[in-house]
Amino acid sequence: MAVLCLVVAGCGVSGVSGGVRVEGAAPTAIPWRGSAYVLDYESVPQEKPDSFSLTSNTWLSHLTWKGWGSNQAVANGFSWDMSCSSGCTDDGIPSYRVTLVLGDLTRRAHAAYYRHASLRAARGARTPTWAEPGLEDMGLHVPDS
Repeated sequence: MAVLCLVVAGCGVSGVSGGVRVEGAAPTAIPWRGSAYVLDYESVPQEKPDSFSLTSNTWLSHLTWKGWGSNQAVANGFSWDMSCSSGCTDDGIPSYRVTLVLGDLTRRAHAAYYRHASLRAARGARTPTWAEPGLEDMGLHVPDS
């Protein structure tokens, strides 16, 4: 038993002077290369959608994306007043130009999901009074891991 203790004691770092040696910068995060999704209002996964329901009252369409699959994806398109808060007429459902920013890409098993959304009037457009409030900073549902 005494011999075993001496052998184990000899395996330590007593022979190394200065302890751990660090060289160079820390490795950076490896970018996600798999499928990326946003869950719509009904929790249906959408991959780089042309249109989808952000909430029960806000439908987004004609979305054109930049940076899909990165930690921040940006789309320009239109938001539609599905609740008819504006008093929909026979002319159709009103809409306005918007910019949607999805962020906080979170990996789950073999895919990744956006966890945060920010919807604002597009540059040069005004947010109508009937627009659904609280969409400038909203959490999105992601599947459990």
